[in-house]
Amino acid sequence: MADIEKLMSVDDADIEKFMGVSRADIEKIMGVDMPSLVNAWQGDRGVFGGGYTGSAYVNVMDYVSIASLNNAQDFGDLSNTMWYCRAESSGASGRIVFYGGNDGSSDIAQIDYITTASTGNAQDFGDTHATGSAHGASSNGTRGVFSNGVGGRNGGDSTAYGYITFSSTGNASTGGNLHAGSNLGGCGNSSRALFAGGANSSGLVNTVEYFNITSTDDGTDFGDLTSIRNAFDIATNRTKAVVVGGQNASATLDSMDNMTIASTGDATDGGDLSSIRNRTSTVDHNSSSVFWGTTSVHNTGQLDTLNIANNSTADSSYDRFAAAGGGGASGT
Repeated sequence: MADIEKLMSVDDADIEKFMGVSRADIEKIMGVDMPSLVNAWQGDRGVFGGGYTGSAYVNVMDYVSIASLNNAQDFGDLSNTMWYCRAESSGASGRIVFYGGNDGSSDIAQIDYITTASTGNAQDFGDTHATGSAHGASSNGTRGVFSNGVGGRNGGDSTAYGYITFSSTGNASTGGNLHAGSNLGGCGNSSRALFAGGANSSGLVNTVEYFNITSTDDGTDFGDLTSIRNAFDIATNRTKAVVVGGQNASATLDSMDNMTIASTGDATDGGDLSSIRNRTSTVDHNSSSVFWGTTSVHNTGQLDTLNIANNSTADSSYDRFAAAGGGGASGT
């Protein structure tokens, strides 16, 4: 088991290098396919928290099974209203944190956490590195990284990201700087954090940056999104990243962008969602993703599905409690 746990936070090439055998041999010996092993720290339970119903800001958390989607079920409550918060997960070790947000009148510095497998109210983890909302987020299962959030959904020039260690409660520490402060999308793999788009005081951007997630380095240029956008999340199977909806300076978007996390280069067109989606939040397990976000047509908590491998999406008939503007992450 110790060996398996060690392998959970590395990519295919690292596993082959460490074990001195090919991918095929690993799959044969361990009785698993490599994608399942590499992404094992993700999980089938997706938990959403916070948001806005269209008439009220909420602290509600609810959960779904990503593999067998149905209406979200009540999980418990966050310690505060957390609109425009972000969430990240330690995956198989069973902890999700909800970071920052807005209580309906001002930004807050709260970090809450839950044990993914057990329903109940969130507990206090500590304080964010800066009081803000509309963060982007990335995780390698051990460390969670969150963009600044100062200036909230309107953007700002405070660009230092914060980071936490999932296993140890306490206040977030401050890392290096990114290209924008808020409304970025984030994702990552075992070694790399990726942040894209967002807003600063000059407006929306299409910049993509990356850094070693175990470091406190500044972001390094990765490439550009196909267009400027903010207020989106990124679905990922830890190899491929899919930008899901968002908005530009004048409209809510129905488009997706594709990126390969381990490489660099401009994003490519990933096709269209089934409808426009803004303020999206995703929960992912292997190549299956469930996401939610507001539209001008369906301003409710409708849950949609995405196959990360081939970018196929579908509306579902299922919902969560809030319309948009909360955080989501998956675990076991």
